Amino acid sequence: TAQTELILTEDEEYKRVNFDKFTKLNTVFQKENGTVTAGNASTINDGGAACVLMTAQAANRLNVKPLGRVVAFADAATDPIDFPVAPSLAIEKLLKLSGLTKDDITLWEIHEAFSLVALANMKLLELDPSKVNVHGGAVSLGHPIGSVKTLVLWGAQAME
Repeated sequence: TAQTELILTEDEEYKRVNFDKFTKLNTVFQKENGTVTAGNASTINDGGAACVLMTAQAANRLNVKPLGRVVAFADAATDPIDFPVAPSLAIEKLLKLSGLTKDDITLWEIHEAFSLVALANMKLLELDPSKVNVHGGAVSLGHPIGSVKTLVLWGAQAME
């Protein structure tokens, strides 16, 4: 059979959304006073992403122009019920490690499978919302299992 090439020029997912159903969606983590639903969560998508990390010396040797530079990294953990605020803990550690302040950062990419994560961390860290997840974050872009962190790196690089 002949294979045909399919090129999508527009996201189709948003066309299927029925906003009338949003208020009827069940919460997923807390039954009483919960706010996280399938309506404000990222979709689980298929997809792939690749990233090549190398030293500056390797880039010079290969005559490759770097797209970015990892200055520092940090991670943090908290009780599972408090997972939405873990990024703020990691960001505070990262700022200390790197010697930077919030004001040194032009744009922020905060990974969130649920919209409350970006909102909670913007509030806790007192970040300007116009500088956070300017491409929409995972709730907007999707959440391809296994490659989402590469997409976060791409998003941070693409913000320039």
